Amino acid sequence: MIVDEPLLRVRRPLPFYRRRGFRRVVLPVALGALAGLAVLVPNRALTLGVQTLDVVEGNVGSKRVLFDDPEIQDRLLRRHLRVHVTNKGSRAGVTSDLGGIDFVYPSGQPAEEMIKGRPGAREHFQLFTSPIVIGTYREYVPALEKAGLITTQRLAQDDDPAAFHDSGPPIFYRLDFDRMVDVMQQKTRWSDLDPRLKHNEILAQTSDICDSNHAETYLALLAFAENRDRANPNDKGRVVRRREEVQDVARRIGPLVRDRGMAAKAPQELYFVDEGKQWPLIVLYEHQFLSYQVDAMRTSGQLDRDRVLLYPDPGSLTQPVMVSLTDKGHRLGDVVDTDTQIHKRALALGFRVVADGGVYGSKELSKYLGDNQVPMPLLDQNATTAQLPDPTLLELMIDQVLDGIRTCPKGP
Repeated sequence: MIVDEPLLRVRRPLPFYRRRGFRRVVLPVALGALAGLAVLVPNRALTLGVQTLDVVEGNVGSKRVLFDDPEIQDRLLRRHLRVHVTNKGSRAGVTSDLGGIDFVYPSGQPAEEMIKGRPGAREHFQLFTSPIVIGTYREYVPALEKAGLITTQRLAQDDDPAAFHDSGPPIFYRLDFDRMVDVMQQKTRWSDLDPRLKHNEILAQTSDICDSNHAETYLALLAFAENRDRANPNDKGRVVRRREEVQDVARRIGPLVRDRGMAAKAPQELYFVDEGKQWPLIVLYEHQFLSYQVDAMRTSGQLDRDRVLLYPDPGSLTQPVMVSLTDKGHRLGDVVDTDTQIHKRALALGFRVVADGGVYGSKELSKYLGDNQVPMPLLDQNATTAQLPDPTLLELMIDQVLDGIRTCPKGP
């Protein structure tokens, strides 16, 4: 009789994550670590070895494109900085509650003047400039030309044979702003220039004057052009210097602001989509248009010639200055001041960069645009510059233009 040998069954060991010891000891520790991480993240500090990644909070308007750019974000991460910005217009960014805010980046001098005296505030270098311009559409160009309001803007190719040459219909024009103000004062309608155009009055759209730098800078342009001797054709305007001038000029230009109706929400962004065509004239910054045209070339292989840019003469070159309020803000400001890779990247975003003595200024911007087959508009060095009023007078002018409808916030 043959008896089978007994079978020896060998149990495979359980995976480590199913063992009771793991569940009792390791799992609670891991969950505790995750809970600790969840506490660290809202507190804006992640420890990477011995180096801390600081999250820097800022109020930024149109210049937020700098901190939204992936290449600049990566550059800042190399310096252990992550920037989180709240999208606020320049005025709103400095007049709102600044608790927890490390820096503000107003787009121009008026808002900067409101914040730079705050205890602990530190101004950094003026790195970028961008002219105030007015966006319109191809369909309005013939009427504006016939009325003598616009002429073709000079390009880099006119002076530099090596510059990129564009042979298509122009997308940059010079706007006779004094004459434009006269046309608006006469309550001229687009249909008066061409019956096929809108019946709306010729007025430019901006954001809320209580929120944004471009809106109050446009107001200063209106004031400069209005404050002139119309009997003297050589008088291009003059800055408002006295309180009595403010009252007189505000009374005359107030309708040019109020008659357009409710201020648009982010009209600069709407200009680049079809919905923005409800407004024939939209005030924006040059860098927004240049960056848009570079993107158009890269995505479609051609310029968007339906959108054209008007350079007011007299005009204004905005001078954004970053103002840091805390140690983290100071550190970010120092990096932005000195990092030449960030300066170079700003060219791709359409800025005229004045850092390092203008090394990356108009000449470098012209080369960058040319490499992307976008023509480079020249700023006329002989054009009249519309000077901004003293900040106190500008605030008074804003109040009087609003004519008691409401009052803009004055500071944090």
